[in-house]
Amino acid sequence: MNYKNIAMWAVIVFLTIGLYNMFKNPQANIRGNKVIFSEFLTAVDNG
Repeated sequence: MNYKNIAMWAVIVFLTIGLYNMFKNPQANIRGNKVIFSEFLTAVDNG
Protein backbone atom coordinates (compact mmCIF):
# COMPACT_ATOMS: atom_id res chain seq x y z
CA MET A 1 0.00 0.00 0.00
CA ASN A 2 1.24 3.45 -0.76
CA TYR A 3 0.88 6.54 1.40
CA LYS A 4 -2.15 7.88 -0.48
CA ASN A 5 -4.15 4.75 0.30
CA ILE A 6 -3.15 4.88 3.97
CA ALA A 7 -4.08 8.57 4.18
CA MET A 8 -7.43 7.92 2.49
CA TRP A 9 -8.29 5.11 4.91
CA ALA A 10 -7.25 7.24 7.88
CA VAL A 11 -9.58 10.04 6.73
CA ILE A 12 -12.43 7.55 6.24
CA VAL A 13 -11.90 6.09 9.72
CA PHE A 14 -11.78 9.52 11.41
CA LEU A 15 -14.90 10.72 9.56
CA THR A 16 -16.76 7.54 10.48
CA ILE A 17 -15.83 7.89 14.16
CA GLY A 18 -16.80 11.57 14.12
CA LEU A 19 -20.17 10.90 12.51
CA TYR A 20 -20.84 8.05 14.92
CA ASN A 21 -20.13 10.27 17.93
CA MET A 22 -22.25 13.09 16.51
CA PHE A 23 -25.30 10.88 15.93
CA LYS A 24 -24.86 8.80 19.08
CA ASN A 25 -25.64 11.75 21.36
CA PRO A 26 -26.89 14.73 19.33
CA GLN A 27 -27.99 16.70 22.41
CA ALA A 28 -24.38 17.01 23.59
CA ASN A 29 -23.56 19.17 20.56
CA ILE A 30 -26.39 21.63 21.25
CA ARG A 31 -26.05 21.82 25.03
CA GLY A 32 -23.48 24.65 24.98
CA ASN A 33 -25.84 27.04 23.17
CA LYS A 34 -28.85 26.84 25.53
CA VAL A 35 -30.55 30.15 26.23
CA ILE A 36 -33.07 30.56 29.01
CA PHE A 37 -36.34 31.82 27.55
CA SER A 38 -36.70 34.68 30.04
CA GLU A 39 -33.15 35.84 29.24
CA PHE A 40 -34.01 35.65 25.55
CA LEU A 41 -37.10 37.82 26.03
CA THR A 42 -35.08 40.33 28.07
CA ALA A 43 -32.45 40.49 25.32
CA VAL A 44 -35.17 41.02 22.70
CA ASP A 45 -36.73 43.83 24.75
CA ASN A 46 -33.34 45.49 25.21
CA GLY A 47 -32.65 45.32 21.49
